[in-house]
Amino acid sequence: MHTLQPTWQSPGEASPQRFAVANERTFLAGVCGAVGVQAVAVAVTGFVDIGAGAAETTLGAAVATLGVALPLIAYRRWARTERDPRRGRVPR
Repeated sequence: MHTLQPTWQSPGEASPQRFAVANERTFLAGVCGAVGVQAVAVAVTGFVDIGAGAAETTLGAAVATLGVALPLIAYRRWARTERDPRRGRVPR
């Protein structure tokens, strides 16, 4: 049985352990930031009173969208930084 392997696990030499750990910390900081942004989205929709109900909902939805995008961006950056040394590139 053949299993699919993520591109960041491609053959090649992995980055040194200290860089891998720093990369993981950066990823986790992005995820924690996203949780904070989601909390702000809940606070905006539940507790902010601008005067128009649609305004709070729209603002809350925009902030929630940002909270969903942040971990995706953090994952892409983490995977790229894991993949680059395996391809002979300097991590960005």
